[in-house]
Amino acid sequence: PEEVEAKALEEDLTKYDEKMMTVRGDIENPFLYEQTWGNGQLGRDTFEYMRPPSEPRLTYIKRDVSRQPSNPADLIQNSLMEKYGEPTGNNEGRSNATYYWYQAEGEENDRCATAKAKTVGAESCSGAQLRVSMSLVDGATGKLARLRDAALADFGIINQNKIDFDEHVADVMLRLEQERLDRAEPPRL
Repeated sequence: PEEVEAKALEEDLTKYDEKMMTVRGDIENPFLYEQTWGNGQLGRDTFEYMRPPSEPRLTYIKRDVSRQPSNPADLIQNSLMEKYGEPTGNNEGRSNATYYWYQAEGEENDRCATAKAKTVGAESCSGAQLRVSMSLVDGATGKLARLRDAALADFGIINQNKIDFDEHVADVMLRLEQERLDRAEPPRL
């Protein structure tokens, strides 16, 4: 079955052409861009940039993989550990596994190691995190894993940018209100 899945994926990739790739911005968040390939059936890349008043630096990257062949779970786990070292956190279940690599200068925090970017609890984290998630299934030769997604986030920049953006919005709103008051005519008695 793994060879059949790998062959089907290879055939899909050979059919891939530029017409099958779409890029879209998000009206709700113009600093978020998504690129899908294979009409979304093969995967999606997400890129998020800093909001004003900060420089437009990349803060978050995520790749969702829709069709990926299964491989022995221990092979994938060992390969990840060989490349990135021992994970700083993990969340393993019967059908899913997520591994985290978190690095922050002078910061030792287990909560940050497994936090998700832009969620409650992550606002006090200042490091960078790589997260890799996979689905697990029982195969004839043992556990098989299929990569689902991987994300790279810089918590420190994301959190500071949120503070800067909120202050920027408050300043703009205050300035607009002051301009409105300056243009207003005094009340007539």
